[in-house]
Amino acid sequence: MQALTAKDYETLDTILETGAMQADEADGFLYAIALCPEKIDTSLALTELVRSCEVSDREELLAELLKRRLAQILAELKAGKPFDPILFEDGPEGPEALEGFAFGFYQAALVLPGFIDTEDEDIAGAVLSVLRYVPEEAFLKDEALLVACRELAHENPIVSLDEALDDVSEAIETLAEEKGLKKVEKRRVTR
Repeated sequence: MQALTAKDYETLDTILETGAMQADEADGFLYAIALCPEKIDTSLALTELVRSCEVSDREELLAELLKRRLAQILAELKAGKPFDPILFEDGPEGPEALEGFAFGFYQAALVLPGFIDTEDEDIAGAVLSVLRYVPEEAFLKDEALLVACRELAHENPIVSLDEALDDVSEAIETLAEEKGLKKVEKRRVTR
């Protein structure tokens, strides 16, 4: 499946502007679908994402673009390519630039199994590293998650976009390894 072109990204953004979700939020949601720790029906998850975008007049085109972006994300994760989220050029320049991505990831994590309800410490830590960028007002009823994000921000403050991208990239890499999308080379010990 062909990766999205610059024109495709523009079309995706234009379609999503008319609905209830922005392109960076949809990208976060797609990463969560790709990295879901438990087996899910990705076509059903994509259908739900398209419905939640509320763009009934262009659902078919949106579904095609999102399907291609998901395939692109999966291919990049499997190839070990660097994390490359959709960010707005005219958006915030600091860690706040990841708010939309993190919010989309959070929306997916609430409905997909194995993220919020996990007992696996590596997965929980990686998820928290992404969710720390979600605006606080988004954690409507999840006080425990809000507190955990605040504690992480206090213990490990992130002040630049580069630091934030490194932080989320490491989390995405951990989730990809846990899912088995990326082979982890074992370090050889020589004696």
